[in-house]
Amino acid sequence: MALRAAVDRWSEPVEQQLFEMPLDEVQVGEILDFLLGIAAEGCHDYDTARQLSGAITVVAGELSRSGAQVPGLSNLQKQLANLNVRGFALVSTDDKHVEAKFHQQLSNRARFKPRVFSALMASLRESTGK
Repeated sequence: MALRAAVDRWSEPVEQQLFEMPLDEVQVGEILDFLLGIAAEGCHDYDTARQLSGAITVVAGELSRSGAQVPGLSNLQKQLANLNVRGFALVSTDDKHVEAKFHQQLSNRARFKPRVFSALMASLRESTGK
C-alpha cells in the first residue's frame, strides 16, 4: 500500500500536466493509431494486452468526446467495451471488490490468446482507416 500511495502522489501532478496539455484531433488520432499498431504487432502477454487496451480505450474516449470524425471509432469502442465486460479491464485502484474479480481474471489469463488479441487490434486499426 505504501508503494501504491507513493506512486499515486507522484502521478497526480503528472496527470494534471497531461490533462492540461493541448492536443489537437490529429495528434490524438496519431496516438490512437500508434497504440493500435503496437497492440496489433502480436505476442503480447496478458498484462501488456490489458495495459494497451486500457490506453486505447482512454484515447478513443477522448476522440469521441471531442466529436472527432474517425472512421470505425464507434465500433472500436464497442469492441473494447466487450473485452472489458468479459473481465479484461484493468482493475481500478479505487475498486473495493478486487477480490471478487480475482477468479475471473485468473480464468481470463488462462484463456488469453495473444494472436487472437493481436488480430482483433489489427482489424480495429484497419477499421479506423489506418
